[in-house]
Amino acid sequence: GPQVRTAMLRDGKPIMLEAGQDILIQAMGPAYKTWEGYKDDKETVIGISYKKLCQKVKVGDCIILQEGTIAVDIVEIVSPTVLRGVVQNSSMLGERKTCCIPGVSLDLPVLTAKDVYDLKHFCVKHLFDYVAAPRVQSKKDVELVRSTLDRVDV
Repeated sequence: GPQVRTAMLRDGKPIMLEAGQDILIQAMGPAYKTWEGYKDDKETVIGISYKKLCQKVKVGDCIILQEGTIAVDIVEIVSPTVLRGVVQNSSMLGERKTCCIPGVSLDLPVLTAKDVYDLKHFCVKHLFDYVAAPRVQSKKDVELVRSTLDRVDV
């Protein structure tokens, strides 16, 4: 399924996020693959691939970055594409790391076209007993995976 990821970083170098520091997070959409976040003496700015981030979250929500190693509490929605948060724990942040926003429903499909192809032409062909789908948010998502598998002729 689709993943929400952090954007690229200036010079490709990880940045150190410190507990208690302010951070600006930009909702980049597809531009996250080329836009570069940074940390300098004045500010820390990172990007996230989910374009509708600022419309879906609210003050008080938490964004989990880098496979769960960094938490950022949202303290202000600055604009339709920028929010301000406070880092809750110190850790290095790298490029293209996964993000999640617990308790917030993101309007992302549970399966991409490639996922459907892989289910039909690889998993079924090789008689997989189980498959896992990231970003499952509802019973409907599970039913979609099941119905995709059910429509395969073996």
